[in-house]
Amino acid sequence: MDPNELADEMQRQYDRCKLFPETKEGGWIAMIELRNLAPKAIDLLRKLGRH
Repeated sequence: MDPNELADEMQRQYDRCKLFPETKEGGWIAMIELRNLAPKAIDLLRKLGRH
C-alpha cells in the first residue's frame, strides 16, 4: 500500500470514530478498520526509520 493511501485511509477511519462515536458504523467498525491498518503503518514507519 502506498504511504499516502495508507495515511488517507487511516485518516478516514479516524474521522469516522470522531464524528460518529456512538454508532456501530463509526464506533467499533471504524476501530476494527484502524486495527487492520495499524500493522501496515508500523511496518512503513520502521522502514522509514531505518533509512
